[in-house]
Amino acid sequence: MKKSFQNEELFNTSAETGMSPNATANLVKHPIVVVRGSVPVSGLWSLNLRDTTASNMRLNLNQYQDAVFGSGDVTTGGIVTNVTVGGTMIGNRLNLYVTTEGSSNLYRMTLTVAPGSMNGNYLFTAPGITQPGVVYGSLTAPAQISSIQTGAPVSYNQPIQPTTIPFGPKNQY
Repeated sequence: MKKSFQNEELFNTSAETGMSPNATANLVKHPIVVVRGSVPVSGLWSLNLRDTTASNMRLNLNQYQDAVFGSGDVTTGGIVTNVTVGGTMIGNRLNLYVTTEGSSNLYRMTLTVAPGSMNGNYLFTAPGITQPGVVYGSLTAPAQISSIQTGAPVSYNQPIQPTTIPFGPKNQY
């Protein structure tokens, strides 16, 4: 098996390169970039979008590991539209896909995040429209640290009600 993979170890990787310790430079086709840690983005964000028009976006972002998701609204020309957000965070780079409710509009954002701020560019697409723009914004309210992030036991404001699932006769299946 090791001969098949040229002595590379499939389940043992170097923390420095992200590759097998036996991988040699002549086998590497593209440089490997190892990204450690990421800037947390959970919280309420206020973003300014600039292309042929000016828009403002408020996003309530949640983050679980590299996944970023949430909701909010965008205001353009005095019209407020609800949005849904999904994306990926790697290091300080955030890729967001923001879709508007009830339409085929999409903002594809590529952002650089620093503690409390983010900026970058986006491409707005809608039927018959493709418009690039720039975006910058700030964190207006950080998220409360949840038990998912800390590993602490979950506490609830209301007691958990037991649920029962009716089962048919024992020999039904």
